[in-house]
Amino acid sequence: MSQRRWRGWFGWRGWRGWFGWFGCWVVYGGIVWVGGSGQQASAESLPETRAPSKGRDPKKSERILSDGSKETTRKRLLPKGWEQKARMWQQQRRCLWEKAKGKPSKRCRRYANKAKNNDVFLVVVASEKTMRLCRGDRVLRTWPVGHGRKGFGKQREGDKKTPLGTYRITWMAARHEPRLSDKIERQRQRYRIVARRAFCMHNRVTRLSEFRRDKGPRDERLWLRPYGGRYATVMALDYPNESDQKSGRTGSCIEIHASYHLDGSAGCLTLFPHHAVSLYNCLAPQTRVEIVAR
Repeated sequence: MSQRRWRGWFGWRGWRGWFGWFGCWVVYGGIVWVGGSGQQASAESLPETRAPSKGRDPKKSERILSDGSKETTRKRLLPKGWEQKARMWQQQRRCLWEKAKGKPSKRCRRYANKAKNNDVFLVVVASEKTMRLCRGDRVLRTWPVGHGRKGFGKQREGDKKTPLGTYRITWMAARHEPRLSDKIERQRQRYRIVARRAFCMHNRVTRLSEFRRDKGPRDERLWLRPYGGRYATVMALDYPNESDQKSGRTGSCIEIHASYHLDGSAGCLTLFPHHAVSLYNCLAPQTRVEIVAR
């Protein structure tokens, strides 16, 4: 063996090559070992990934009241296939129950306008936690609805309650609204929700809420997830109206909007995103909303 070949195998150049291959295998083995131990540790640190214990219903939640008793409520979860329905109804932009006959309903008959047989309005029953879409004395659709964390009967700003009474929808906003000029949107009172350019703000002159593009409260950013995210849908009510202002009730930005849960809000009425989108396509500004206790 020549001296030149011997240096190639055992010299600096050959030693560097063998050390490089050896280092690669060491690093690869270390990554595999660390990754396996990390997965094991993460699995041990997440108890919710384990199978639920026997005798406990994952669809029910328990809450301890102030007197020490337990209250068990059933969680209202999003049904399967809701996202496909919401996306489809956003694209259609039409009312699904425009030609539906509906069913006779005592609730709708009680609050129906006798002068207008085909008057479309909403009835929200607090005790049932339901919202009915009525046309005259017939109900077209019924949805589960969420309300304020502290219940119904709003009196002042920040009490986390939903008001009771008769109201009107002042303006509407949604992600799937067509792109129009600001002048036409103000005339129609229907706005397109765009990221960082959609707020609900209290007007000190009229004491009602209004849609704003330039600024607004941090909690009233309509493009975020609490209002439905990519399926954001908002229908503002005229609270406080004249009777509420005479009674000294205060508050702002009380709306019917989309939400991914119905556990409780700051005072608004909430619907699941696909329900909110389908309802939005059937309503118009100045639609009457009846919120009753029972």
